[in-house]
Amino acid sequence: MSRPDPLSCLAALLRSQGTPAFAAELLAFVDAAVCPVDQLAAYWRGPAASGAVLGTAGCLPARRARLLTQRYVDAYHALDVATVLGDGSDGEAWLSRLHPDMPASAAYKDFFFRHGGLADRVAIATRDGERVLACHWYRAAGSEPFSEADLAALLAWLPTLASALRQHQALSSPATASGAAAVADARTDALSTLSPREHEVCRRLLSGLSTEAIALDLGISPNTVRTFRKKLYRKLEVSSRFDLCHRYRYPVGPAGMTTTTRRPTP
Repeated sequence: MSRPDPLSCLAALLRSQGTPAFAAELLAFVDAAVCPVDQLAAYWRGPAASGAVLGTAGCLPARRARLLTQRYVDAYHALDVATVLGDGSDGEAWLSRLHPDMPASAAYKDFFFRHGGLADRVAIATRDGERVLACHWYRAAGSEPFSEADLAALLAWLPTLASALRQHQALSSPATASGAAAVADARTDALSTLSPREHEVCRRLLSGLSTEAIALDLGISPNTVRTFRKKLYRKLEVSSRFDLCHRYRYPVGPAGMTTTTRRPTP
């Protein structure tokens, strides 16, 4: 069975921001465009111990997933923000990792890995003002740990994933929902006008492939890639790869957001 098209999953993710479907669509996008993931849980934490769950999705039994999520919010999220996740500058995004072989609290590792049925965890985090937003990607027991290739793929899509988290959290506020949702709808409508071949080229442009690499990957000439690129630029109303990535790889994010890729030491 073929995997879903990542660009279609990106369109679905844009539509889901600010809705209960966000976590499931984010998981579907990562599974299609980045690497296989068994479970995700997204959170935010602010000053004075405030915070909330932004969404969960995956294959873990519902009761176990709820227990893991609640225990994390109650006991471990503040610890992670202070240590494992780090505390970057406003607008930064970063990747961190915790797996059973890395140094951490024995109780922490016991709960998540020995009793929680998990094999590995990678987290992306981003700071938005006084809030730290994070999404944890889990591999369940029996699955392979995240490989270096998986981590590299997550780093490549880190700006998109962090921006999606920030925008979902922003859209959850009624004061900002209508305007940002209208922009997301317009971008989703524009993506739907692309032909199947334009989708393939667009997805590879968003992934950072060069014209020559796209041509080799699709078995067409570089000139044909340039022709498809011009057509999709016109349909999406962008004038360059930078503009394409700014509008579609960084979904509806605030202008001027900077992103870094670093891994704080647990």
